Amino acid sequence: MIQMPKNAHARFIVLGVLGTRPMTGNEIRKWIRDFFCPSWKIGPKTVSSSLRTLEEEGLVTKLHPPGDRGQKKDVYTITGKGKKEMQRWLQSPEENDSEVLLKCLFGYHLPPDLLKEKVRAFRKRREDSIAEIEMRENRIAALPDTAVEKPFLRSAARNEIMTCIAQVDWAQETLSLLETIEFPGKS
Repeated sequence: MIQMPKNAHARFIVLGVLGTRPMTGNEIRKWIRDFFCPSWKIGPKTVSSSLRTLEEEGLVTKLHPPGDRGQKKDVYTITGKGKKEMQRWLQSPEENDSEVLLKCLFGYHLPPDLLKEKVRAFRKRREDSIAEIEMRENRIAALPDTAVEKPFLRSAARNEIMTCIAQVDWAQETLSLLETIEFPGKS
């Protein structure tokens, strides 16, 4: 089963969001809330902390709009160095399958063939998981009907297999979608 990291990839979420346009910290949080699934939600403190760190590393720049400081909010923009860091991460091998899903959110920054390769590899891992779970289901089925744990083990295995099936379906749907869209700046 895929677990979404709480804050492990906050820096790349913030960089990816800023890759769409310059924003204030509140706009970044709103963008994440409005467009990401709930499992990728990162809190205000995480966004603020990530922005500070990214600014210190030279990956984002804080712009101070003119006017009354009490009324104007700082606007952050991704730097050239930030864009390179985002590209490096997007093109790097994934540490886990949840990272594939996060990278798909910013897939328009990847070469189409590389994104397809990542999704195909994800689908293959899920298909392999289904085969492993089916073998476990066979072992569970071989337990005596009097084994009190049998229905619970079966239920857990069914949850895992149904999740993997849904993920295989998602990967196939995503691959089909990738065949129909034009990537910005790619031909």
